[in-house]
This record gives sequence, structure tokens and C-alpha cells, in this order.
Amino acid sequence: MGLFLQTAIIQNCRQNEAERVIRELAYNSRFGLMAEECDYMEFDKGVSILFNDHCIGYEKLAETLSKEVKQPVMLLYIYDEFLGILFI
Repeated sequence: MGLFLQTAIIQNCRQNEAERVIRELAYNSRFGLMAEECDYMEFDKGVSILFNDHCIGYEKLAETLSKEVKQPVMLLYIYDEFLGILFI
């Protein structure tokens, strides 16, 4: 079994806004999101989100998140030994 890891970095977004959007997306989730299992880190210029295990969606997740927070989203993921970076 390999490593599956997804993190989003959202510029100009506060943690409470990111948490609200993740809760909404998790409620109607086609992404496998579990809001209570996501971790957040707020910075001066934005927030990062470490998504729960088994979260899926990659590009569609980043697009949806970007639309909801109205900010650019960078999604970084590791799927086994493959590293992917999406900027939406």
C-alpha cells in the first residue's frame, strides 16, 4: 500500500472560511471529504488544508474549492510515488 496525500494552499483565505467551505463540500461530498478529519494551518497570506485519507477528486476538488472561496487554489498530492501539483 502506497502513500496518498492531498494538501491545498489557498491564497487570501482565512481558516474559518476554508473550514466552512470544506464542511459544505463534505456534506454533499462526491470527493470523499470528512471535514472533521481535515487539518488546517493559517498563515498571514492564506491557509493550507491537509485533506483526510481517502479523499479523492484532485483537479475537480481544486476547481470546486477555488470557486467557493473565490481565490486561487494550489493542490499538491502524492499518489504512491507520483507527485502532482495543480494550480487553479
